[in-house]
Amino acid sequence: LQSVMRGTGVFGLSLCHVDAYSCHEVRTAFQLRQVGPVHRVPETPGVDVDLLLCKHQGLSCCTRKMEESYLIAVRRETLHNIQSYNYELEHLISGHADAFQGKSLLHSVPSPAGANVSVEAAVNQFYNNLFPLVYTQLINPGMDRELVWRNMGDCLRMIRQDVNPFGPHPAIMAQELVGALGAGKHLGLALAEGLEVLNATEQIIFSKECVKALVRMVYCSHCQGLTLIKPCDGFCLNVMRGCLASVSELDQPWRRYTTLLEQLTHAMANQHSMELALLGVRMHVSEALLYAQLHGPLLCVICSNYVLWPWPVDFLTYVRRSRSFFADLPELLCEGRMSYTSRVVGNGLHAQRQNPEVKVRTPDPGLAEVKDRLERFCQVCSILKSLAAKFQCAQFHPLFIPFQNFFFYVARVTHGQLQSLPVCHVDRAQG
Repeated sequence: LQSVMRGTGVFGLSLCHVDAYSCHEVRTAFQLRQVGPVHRVPETPGVDVDLLLCKHQGLSCCTRKMEESYLIAVRRETLHNIQSYNYELEHLISGHADAFQGKSLLHSVPSPAGANVSVEAAVNQFYNNLFPLVYTQLINPGMDRELVWRNMGDCLRMIRQDVNPFGPHPAIMAQELVGALGAGKHLGLALAEGLEVLNATEQIIFSKECVKALVRMVYCSHCQGLTLIKPCDGFCLNVMRGCLASVSELDQPWRRYTTLLEQLTHAMANQHSMELALLGVRMHVSEALLYAQLHGPLLCVICSNYVLWPWPVDFLTYVRRSRSFFADLPELLCEGRMSYTSRVVGNGLHAQRQNPEVKVRTPDPGLAEVKDRLERFCQVCSILKSLAAKFQCAQFHPLFIPFQNFFFYVARVTHGQLQSLPVCHVDRAQG
């Protein structure tokens, strides 16, 4: 009798030996899993005193060269497994980030160059540019438009806020957009931050101790001809929790992140809906122009309808399910069901001090940085959320720079519509 590895129970079998005449099954598995050049696998089992990881008494189908191939293959396979579990969550967040940044009205309009401006400044700039057009087309339709624009355009733009031809509507529109775009800005940033965290977990660098433990768990049984057996659950958990200790440290910040993402999504869908705010622009512009009839001809401006991207209903459901993603990842990667007699440790760096399978010496510096950044992001967003009522002069993140161009776009559309409207004169003696 001989155990498969370091005592009975690791692989659930205590009686196992290699076919004394062939390593055919081992060669087949080596080739199918693309571990390395198949010629490294001997035709028949032998004794290789140079084995470092998969030593055992008796004959073996493994060689030192095979161990080197196993070290490379197990690293590649484990990263692939992590990526496969990351994929659904990453695809969901990435899809919404792309829709949010690429398909919204903010990015579909022409984009002349412009610097970062506040919401109020963008709204004022739009109405400043609109005033000369209203003045020449509606208030004084008989004036030479080119002459006015050349000689009076700048002056009219400068005095627009003093003259206040559009009443309270510019200020009301700016106030509504401030709230909606404040939530929208942070939702866009949150989606991008989540993608960076998931991408970082796919770039994890496994320690030498981890890779050696993975080889013992996945491939050392092959040396004795057991190519189909899986490691028992407890053994696998210890190995994976040791290898993913730094990843598990993301658990608490990620839980706070998903809560924040849920809150921002609700804000976008309810009182701070960007769609509703942008659709309201049409109403505010129309009412502002109607207000201007007190100073000129009657007009009715209808802004173009906007085609806005939908927010799938199942997004929040999946976000809620992903709260414990990093804590559950080791379990997701383990499928064993056999008994295991050693202690099974928990998640996180601190718990790995008692790990009998993997010695974790230092945290992964890349993931430690990601954890710190995610914690700072959640902290800052929480503070900004508490100050949401004070977003009166919120500055745009570069994600929202194209919003200011929306007003230039509306101005051009409005210009064309005003040219096609019938001109109605007001009797100033009665008005």
